[in-house]
Amino acid sequence: MTGYQVEMKTGVEGQWTAVGDPVEGLELVVEGLTPCCQYQFRVAAVNCMGVGEFSSASELVTCLPEIEDESVSFSALQRYATQ
Repeated sequence: MTGYQVEMKTGVEGQWTAVGDPVEGLELVVEGLTPCCQYQFRVAAVNCMGVGEFSSASELVTCLPEIEDESVSFSALQRYATQ
């Protein structure tokens, strides 16, 4: 096996489209998603013979809205960790 091909679609009615080139690792960051929109994903193994059969579609995944201020204070984290 040389990698994985990931496909995605918008909602349950969209068309499957490849998410870039096949990836070698077990993680993939998908950029350009629309906040509050739902997506489904599926994956197939890739080897010297080509792309295998795709998995079943994932559950619907909702993209969260963008966060304007991504900083988190240490004291806020510490407060939650000790409760």
